[in-house]
Amino acid sequence: MYAQHLSDELTAQRRRDRALGDGATRERALVIQRLRRGSVMIVESERFGTIDIDEVDLIQFPAGIIGFPGEHHFVMVQTRENALVGWLQSVTSPWFALPVVSLDVLEIDMANFDLRDIAKQAGLSGREEVLAVMAVLNVSALAGATVNLVAPIVVDSENRTGAQILLDAVKYSTQEPFKVRPELEGAEAEAEADAAPTGTDPG
Repeated sequence: MYAQHLSDELTAQRRRDRALGDGATRERALVIQRLRRGSVMIVESERFGTIDIDEVDLIQFPAGIIGFPGEHHFVMVQTRENALVGWLQSVTSPWFALPVVSLDVLEIDMANFDLRDIAKQAGLSGREEVLAVMAVLNVSALAGATVNLVAPIVVDSENRTGAQILLDAVKYSTQEPFKVRPELEGAEAEAEADAAPTGTDPG
């Protein structure tokens, strides 16, 4: 489902870029410039509406997101305080937002994830304690809630730079059942509801 979702969104993105013509990249840069008002950025989101963010909260993805190389600028959105799910919302494409969860809340063997190696693959030089490693969460009526543990997203919280990488040697898959640590089980249903597509009931 995640791969199909990426494929569908990539097709839509290509259509948008074709409509913009050869100046698509330049147009994206102009969009960011137009959105800036001093230190505050006004971000339009199909899911969240209009969002006011501080420019320092912008997260740069120099290589883009897998399947979406033209998406370089994001902001993290949380709908509730202490919510397990955050949304990486593109600041240039209102339709593009990815629900993500920290690997720390998942019931997985963290020994399979070497932070130093992940940071190196991502081209990030930050200290381990400032790295946030997240998995994309997908909720569907057919497959239930799953997380992609093959292509984690890592963000250096100090310099606000991120990347999505592909792990070669990991025992997990792109559609692992979404299971949180036992002490967080009460928040699992809320997380699934937060990540559900707009207008759907994850249950």
